[in-house]
Amino acid sequence: IDTCDCSSPSILLEMTGATAGQAGYLLVGAGSGSVVDPPGASGELCLGGAEIGRYALDVAITDGAGRIVTDVLDAKSGGGGGGLPFGGNLCSPIGQTWHFQYWFRDGAQPSRFSRAIRATFR
Repeated sequence: IDTCDCSSPSILLEMTGATAGQAGYLLVGAGSGSVVDPPGASGELCLGGAEIGRYALDVAITDGAGRIVTDVLDAKSGGGGGGLPFGGNLCSPIGQTWHFQYWFRDGAQPSRFSRAIRATFR
């Protein structure tokens, strides 16, 4: 992400291909890692480092296409302390790299994770 302008209307992160009609929310981490099939979930949690946060107040229900969109400039929650983003606080981390990944329910199956994305703010 080359510019981080708080006057911008939004920075959207989107997950597609999840199970339709299920709850999910965005996770954020200061680093990357790999935890395969963490307790209560199936798949790979790709966030790591000392700080992992979640946008739990921005929980959404996946649409018919299994899609959730989170506007991280207008998020209600997030962060886990330190330099991780809190709601709408994406303008201060110039030079930092954050990792984002969605967590979502999968019906009667264990919850799952989307692919992760790394964003470096310049």
